[in-house]
Amino acid sequence: CTCPPQWSGHDCSLPVCHQGYFLPNPSLKLNAHYTKQTFWQEIKACNVSDWCAETDTFDCLQSDRLFQSLRIPYGAGNRAKTGKKDPQERCFFMELGQDVISPYPYVVATDQSLTPYHRYTP
Repeated sequence: CTCPPQWSGHDCSLPVCHQGYFLPNPSLKLNAHYTKQTFWQEIKACNVSDWCAETDTFDCLQSDRLFQSLRIPYGAGNRAKTGKKDPQERCFFMELGQDVISPYPYVVATDQSLTPYHRYTP
């Protein structure tokens, strides 16, 4: 769900430019990468504005990028996919494996506090 630091795009197939000039997508320039899909659903940290202020990531600097909340499908017809039996609030807990790279805060088991925001799992 989250691309490694050197890749971007909905399927992590677009390289991140570390020097030189960024090109719009799509671009007619020579050797420009192209992806037709301009919208995809992605799970972000619960409070995107706080996450952006804390991490100052490239995603947050894109003025044309919109972050919109979506309802998580729930109930009998969706439970096999989402695991959700009941409607969810805007923010929800999800279980991740120990080897997952994610930008999400974690709940500390000992006192139920949240870890700070970060770009990738520390």
